[in-house]
Order: sequence, then C-alpha cells, then structure tokens
Amino acid sequence: MLANAEEAAESAVAIDPTVLALLTIFGSVTVTVLVGLIGAWLQSKREHARWLRERRYEAAVKAYALTKGFDLNWSKTMKIAESEGASEDNPRLLAMLAQADELHTTVAETLAPLAMLGPQDVASNYLDMQNAYESHDNEAFRKAEVAYQKSVRRTLGIKG
Repeated sequence: MLANAEEAAESAVAIDPTVLALLTIFGSVTVTVLVGLIGAWLQSKREHARWLRERRYEAAVKAYALTKGFDLNWSKTMKIAESEGASEDNPRLLAMLAQADELHTTVAETLAPLAMLGPQDVASNYLDMQNAYESHDNEAFRKAEVAYQKSVRRTLGIKG
C-alpha cells in the first residue's frame, strides 16, 4: 500500500508555485466580486421595498385624509345650514361649499398614487369606502373604513 502512495505522489503533476499563487489571488478576487454584487443586489431590493412602503403609506394617508376632509366639510356645512339657515347668500355656507369644490380638484391627484402603487385590495377598499360615504350609508361607510384600514395595515406590515 505504501508503494501505491509513493507511485501516486510521483505521478501527480506538480503545480508551479507561481501558478498556484495566481489561482489563489484570482479565486479570492472572483469570490470578493461575487459577494459584493450579491450584497449590492440585496441592498437594492431592501431600498426599493423601503421606498415602496413609504410611498404606499403616503398615498394611503392622503386618500384617507381626503375622505375625512369631505366628511368634516359636509358635517360643518350641515351644522351651519341648520343653525343659520340654508340660504344661498349665507357667506359661511358659501365658504364651505367653495372648500368642498377645492377638495374635488385634488381627488384625481390624491388617488392616483393609491391606484398605481397597489396593492389592488387597498385601492378597491378605498373605493368601497368612498362609495359608501357618497351614498350617505353610515353603516356601510364604517365597515368599508375598517376594511380599508386593515388592508393598509396589512400592506405596510403594521401590527395592531
């Protein structure tokens, strides 16, 4: 058996120490470059996920604030109409109606990011909430509002 080991050692091709050093250097460089590329790719994915989460948060909050703005405007308008009368020349009532018109001009700009950034269930739940609000169905509005909030929390990974 010892003879076989000696024969194997003699028949093995000896690698030049310079070639061995070069292979080690190039191998290390290749591994370093690959690890760097993988690290950069992972970091890019994390950055994109963070960016998307932030934009989704902003879109969801702006859309919700828009609906709440309409709701608060409507409530205040009704209170003014009940307490001061609903005459066409009431300056406070006219101011509230003008404010509602201003809110309408921001609808498309406010809701576009919600639709574009997704996911679809968030936009769909928002539309359900908006439709319930516009139909003055308070029970349907509250249910749709809860569904919207839950879908936003789930999308953003918010616990609670």
